[in-house]
Amino acid sequence: MPHQFMAVDCKKCGYGYCPVCKDKCPKCGKVDIADEKTMQTRRQMKEHMNRNKKRYFAYGSNMSEEQMAEPDRAPDAQKVEAVELPDHEFFIDARSVASIREKQSMKVIGIIYLISKEDEERLDKKEGFPKYYIKKDLPIINAFAYVDQTTEEGKPRDGYMEKIIKAAEYNDFPKEYITELQSWLKK
Repeated sequence: MPHQFMAVDCKKCGYGYCPVCKDKCPKCGKVDIADEKTMQTRRQMKEHMNRNKKRYFAYGSNMSEEQMAEPDRAPDAQKVEAVELPDHEFFIDARSVASIREKQSMKVIGIIYLISKEDEERLDKKEGFPKYYIKKDLPIINAFAYVDQTTEEGKPRDGYMEKIIKAAEYNDFPKEYITELQSWLKK
């Protein structure tokens, strides 16, 4: 559940939001300018809030912030950044969903989210952990990912790759990587 401290109304549009979570109004985009003491308090609160969160690496349809915000997925997740995971490759598994596997000289690009324990529990159910996916620790990017227990390839479900490609384009992934994702549409 989101925290309830420090809610403010945007001076431009009046929309209420938490300046600890957002540096600008999510409705109109106005940047909230605060004094140094307020900024320090916000930083301390953010650090405290994030202390108990895990870094989750999303490389498939969970790169979509809209999908992650669904109530049965990870509604409290905070998008942190796009990152490259070296020596791994993206593939569609035999269940027709995304997974990753080790492969030298390849890379997987995805999104890091900070997730709460409750978000992780919901994602465990949604991702089929531990029946289908295992949780793989990825120390090189200081995160974990859900990874299929097998590396057998399959064909993507209808509309599935389009969602992944849309998220990759939205996050300005390199064109070469998007082309690689698009190649799964032809399989």
